[in-house]
Amino acid sequence: MQIDTTEALADGDWLTVAFDTYGDDLGDSALPNGEPSGRRVEVALVIDSTDTAQLMVTQAYDLWGIWHGFETDEQVLQSTATDGAPWNPIIWVNNQPHGDGTGELFFPMTEDPIGQIGVYRGEGTKSNLDGVVITDSMIEVMIPWTLLNMPDPSAHDVFHDDVATEDVREVVQTDGVAVVVDWNNHQVSGPRWLWPTWDQAPPTTERVKPSLALLGEVFWELGWGGEPE
Repeated sequence: MQIDTTEALADGDWLTVAFDTYGDDLGDSALPNGEPSGRRVEVALVIDSTDTAQLMVTQAYDLWGIWHGFETDEQVLQSTATDGAPWNPIIWVNNQPHGDGTGELFFPMTEDPIGQIGVYRGEGTKSNLDGVVITDSMIEVMIPWTLLNMPDPSAHDVFHDDVATEDVREVVQTDGVAVVVDWNNHQVSGPRWLWPTWDQAPPTTERVKPSLALLGEVFWELGWGGEPE
């Protein structure tokens, strides 16, 4: 999504991009900072003047630990109607605590703070980890469908699990996605958007990514190849 602005994000500014991914009756009515959101939302991207934005999710809809079977009691694994409930940073559990089978080695749980989204401000070489691009007149936000708890956008699927069915992960079809933008407690929002479904991958075109230049410089420093162009 692209947010057109009349000025750049200044030091001390806070901008929240909140996503209503279900329907009007589910989600939290407040943003992570406690401000009313104007509609019920499930996921929120908090952007400040640092180089990293933080993607947050409502406590009920947090999928931390789900694939390893140790989610908390507060995680109901589906969106619920709440008013000012806690928000959690999106973190994925990569590995559960386990031993090597001999009793000699033990490996702790590992987590990935995948909700930390890189911010690019128009200087240097943009990385594919930069999900937020900020200029004097525009803020571009690129969030993977998976981090919005949408496992299959081609079918409008939204994660909506029933904790009683341990071997099945249920989904429902979304009514569309609506967005609320809060900049220092000044808000704008748009209508709910529902895209066409698809059953074939869209056509793609090969292109050279900007990171190729960085890779070339590293190879040159290692003595692999000629001088980078």
